[in-house]
Amino acid sequence: MSTKYKNKPIYKILLFLILLLSIFMLLPYISEKTPQISTKTNTSTFPHEIISIPKLSETPQFMKTDTIPPLSIQQTQLLEELITEAKECTDKIINGEIEFSVTLYMKSPSEPENFFKAVWESVGNRLTTQHEKQKNSEQTYDSEGKWDITYRFDKDFEFFDIKAVKNREMNRRLITILSPNGQIRNADSYSTHDQFLRHKEQTLYIRVGAHWKPYSQWCLSHPVTTDVPDFYEKYNPFWWQFGYPTNIETFIQNHNPTVVKMVNINGIPQVYLQVYQSKQVESTSWAETIELLMHPNTGIHPKRILKGVRRASMEPEVEENWFETPTPIPGKFTYAESVQYSRITSELAQYEPGIWFPKTVTEEELSGASLSKLFPELPRSEYPIIMKEELLPDWFIKELQGNSFWKRVMTVHRAAFNIPNLHITNFKPQR
Repeated sequence: MSTKYKNKPIYKILLFLILLLSIFMLLPYISEKTPQISTKTNTSTFPHEIISIPKLSETPQFMKTDTIPPLSIQQTQLLEELITEAKECTDKIINGEIEFSVTLYMKSPSEPENFFKAVWESVGNRLTTQHEKQKNSEQTYDSEGKWDITYRFDKDFEFFDIKAVKNREMNRRLITILSPNGQIRNADSYSTHDQFLRHKEQTLYIRVGAHWKPYSQWCLSHPVTTDVPDFYEKYNPFWWQFGYPTNIETFIQNHNPTVVKMVNINGIPQVYLQVYQSKQVESTSWAETIELLMHPNTGIHPKRILKGVRRASMEPEVEENWFETPTPIPGKFTYAESVQYSRITSELAQYEPGIWFPKTVTEEELSGASLSKLFPELPRSEYPIIMKEELLPDWFIKELQGNSFWKRVMTVHRAAFNIPNLHITNFKPQR
């Protein structure tokens, strides 16, 4: 034996070698566990410096919408038929009452793992088939809040009665309340009961005792905002059809249709609609691609919506340091584009002859990635303008089918339409 090791106990040498081997085995395991939710550099990790982000170094390709071809004659005709059928369906509904609930779920936190357990699982992962991995990796979710809502509507008014038991707001924000001593604190669990009324001119009221007061004026009368209930557009059950509180006719008018065609899914013809829009807000450029696959029962209600939001930004270059937080390189920025996906899936039910409405709807946040990672072989000038699903690499599509970080589930418990003499509520506005 070399004199280099004569004075060292053999077990220490073996322990060192095992530890070294474990580190190399753990590195890919850590990489697999890293969530690909966002590729944007989080400048909040550099609190010791104020980083001034420069303007974009170039106009993103996805802003040049004049290169998108118009719809063909056949596509235009199919779109017009779609709008006509949707209008006929909308005209059948005069009023109604819908009782439904929305439940917010957040991904259950993983148990803290020690080093040796992680190494053991890393070895096990390499001996496990892909099917077994997927089965064993099924994610669990914790309920963070439930909203029970009664919604009534006619041509003039929308009424919302909302009872909630929640740990977070519906937008996932932590709940803050005003304590009796005037201090603002987080609430572990909170129960609320609010009523809102919206006039056809989009004037919103809140019920205070026996009277209705303009919501905006009532909010301003409070010294702090923590006691003011928020009104969310998701309180409207019609929002859950498209991810917008409107019908398909208005949805199409507010977006730019780029593809509409018939497709066969498992031998069943269905309507596929793709819309696209891009916007410039101050120094931020973004574009939104929405792909809708319609229910075969009606052809005008989405069964699946995949939304990709693409952004361009100047990101600070960072210097990677072992076992330390990455630090920004002063004055160094790189142009980057990324895309983030969300999904809405729904099941329909027929509540009246010819009147269909979603029975359950699930909204999920999915994965995101930089375009340089999605298309490593392409120069930036050749990135596709419209990020439709069929262009995504297989490995990323598998990520989209995986477990989301959070989801909202809407469930309709009762729905009735065209009710004779429907009573909305006693409306007594007071200013």
